[in-house]
Amino acid sequence: MGATPAAATLPSGQATTMTVEVVPSAQGMAYLHVFTTQNGATSATSIPVQVGKAQPALPAAGELKQDAAGEKIRSMQVK
Repeated sequence: MGATPAAATLPSGQATTMTVEVVPSAQGMAYLHVFTTQNGATSATSIPVQVGKAQPALPAAGELKQDAAGEKIRSMQVK
């Protein structure tokens, strides 16, 4: 999938839905990476997108764990 960055300012305190068009370069599992910034802190979320019937090249994301500070972490393999 190609990367075409897009930015949107979202209203504070309201749920927002966005629709994006994803054009895959091949069948299998790919990820749509979403970056958000709130109060100066940036976070990233990777949304899996299954294309066609091909099996994913990588296994599904691992289980959700907590670090010593209580932060939730999901480890993902890098291809």
